[in-house]
This record gives sequence, structure tokens and C-alpha cells, in this order.
Amino acid sequence: MKVRGELADSTYLMAKCFAEKGILLQRAMLETLAESKGLEDLVGRLKGTPYNEAVSRITRPYTSDKLEMAFREHLASTHYSLIRVSPRNSFLTAYYNKHLIWNLKTIAKGKALGLTYEEIASKVNLYAEELIERRNLIVKALTAPDLPSLVQTLGKTEFSQEIAKAAQLYSEKGDLRIFDTYLDKAFYTHLLTEYNKLSRRTIYLKRRPISEQANVRPLVSVDIDAYNILSALRAKVWELTAPQTRELVIEAEFNLTQKKLNFIIGAPNLNEALKKVAETPYGKLIPPGVVGEEAIRKLENEFEIYIYKQALKAFTWQISGLGVALALIKLKEAEVRNLSALAFGVEQGLSAKEVMSKMTFLS
Repeated sequence: MKVRGELADSTYLMAKCFAEKGILLQRAMLETLAESKGLEDLVGRLKGTPYNEAVSRITRPYTSDKLEMAFREHLASTHYSLIRVSPRNSFLTAYYNKHLIWNLKTIAKGKALGLTYEEIASKVNLYAEELIERRNLIVKALTAPDLPSLVQTLGKTEFSQEIAKAAQLYSEKGDLRIFDTYLDKAFYTHLLTEYNKLSRRTIYLKRRPISEQANVRPLVSVDIDAYNILSALRAKVWELTAPQTRELVIEAEFNLTQKKLNFIIGAPNLNEALKKVAETPYGKLIPPGVVGEEAIRKLENEFEIYIYKQALKAFTWQISGLGVALALIKLKEAEVRNLSALAFGVEQGLSAKEVMSKMTFLS
């Protein structure tokens, strides 16, 4: 997948990133949206925000699912616009695969459950694929009659090995989260490959030398470390052997050393593995007093918040490089997460206070 850059210029890219950050929705605006009397009212209020174009494409009757799709369209559009002006866009293009992965997860789980084409298609949005002219991949996946056919359809893509492994393990364990994990592995493996291609040449940032890799490392490192930790923990739930778990994780050493990861993998059960996670630099993210699968769910949420906070910091200490572009995409992801929760709360008739309690605020 290649996207042709236009006006590719580092200075323009940075200016665009800071301008986009300046129009992220502030708490006061989210409070205004949370006060909506229903989805019709919410859509009307959203038309006064940068999400106007996306929500204007929604057809009635409005639902929170349709709104979430619109928010994701806006996210994909923003991401795509950064790729087109980036002088080194292969890394940002690799990260764009996250939008495709979202649809593939939905399709794979739908096929596993035996849902009809219509049932699955209603939860899939091809906007992100259309922007990069890769619509055919998702269409073929959608039209596959069942899970084995889907595996065959993806056989010549970068997702082939992981979707095949996921289907096999799902047949044994019956846990739909297996598809999330294996497709995430395909995504992060490709992202790591592009990260390793980034230049280590020195540029200057606030009088300190820094490389292209160093610009994005604070975010990429947490993404991949989080994937490895959460996958190793879920492997305990699925009762995978140590060799099976090592096949599931990604070979990379950032803040989480291979030695620490091996300790987690070698733990006899989930709660013992959590104790090993507590001994890593991410131990502070483990919620106190929570054990078992609930601890995994909460830890995943804490990782997401931690990554968003890292993205926010990038705008205070970086003035150039891919790090700012990736940070902006992360902050837009956080905004979409908030808006999706907000739309669901409004749909359910929750009070503004209850809706706001579902938000994640980074500052």
C-alpha cells in the first residue's frame, strides 16, 4: 500500500499537526455535546465541530453505531491527510493499517459466529479503505461465505499467517478475542518493520540531537510493549504453552526487556504473571486489588490512557519529526473514543454528568 505524497514538506507537516491539535474538542465542548437531548440533537451540535462533514453523511434513523463510524471516518481522513504531506510517509502509512484491521476484526468475528453478510456489513465502514484505494480487500473478506473461506481470501496478504493461526486457535478455545490479538500482531509486526527502517541520522531538537526513530519511540515502544504484555497475559487465560505464547508475542526490546517478558510467559498462572508485570516499568499501571481477567481488561484501558498522555507530551517537547504526526493521530483516537462513549450515553438517555463520567481526560 503506497500513498503518493503531495506538498511533502516537514515544516508543512508540523504546521498542520499543530493546527489540527488546536481544534481538538475541549472539555467545555464535550460538556455541551453531553447535554444533548437525544441523538438528533447531538448530530445538530456536532455540525458545529470539525466532525460536521462526517456526521452530515449519516442517514436517519441515527444510532450510536452510525455515529461511531462517522467519527472513525473523520479519524481516517485526518490520518490520510498527514500521510499525503509527509516527506517520509511509509511509517504513517503502516500505522494507517490500524483502520483496515478494525474492519478485518469485525469481519473475522462475524464469520466465526456465522453471521450473515448483511449482519456483518452493517458494522463495517469502507471509507478508510476507499481513501487508499484498497476497498477490494475488505469487500472480498466480506463476501467470503465462512471463516475458512476468509482465511483463504487473506492468504496472499500481510494478514495471512496470523488470521490462519487465529482461526485454528479459535476452533479450540472459542474466544473471539483471539482474532483481536492475532490481527494486532500482524499490525504491530508491520509497524515495527517500518520503525526499523527509519533513519538514525541526527537532527537537532531544542539543541539536542535526536533521530527519526527517537521521535516516534515513546509511542511505538509503549504500543508494542503493551501488546506483548497483554498477549502474554491472555495466553494464560487460553492455557497456551510457553512455546505457543512466544510465537504470539513480537520480538522487540523497548522498555520491556526480553528477560522480563520471559518471566511473564513462564509464570504458572495469570495472577502470578500479573505479579511479574508489576516488576516491569509498567507495573504502576496495574489496578490495585484486581485479579484475573478483569485485571487484563483494566490494564488494557490503563495502557491506552498512558499512550494518549505520552502523545500529549510530544507537543511540548518536540518541534519536528514524525513523532508529532503520530502523537496527533493518537490524540484523535482518544477523541474518537470519547465521542463514541458520549454518543452511546446520549442514546441510552444518561444525564450529562453520567455521560461525562465515561470520558477520558488527559489534562
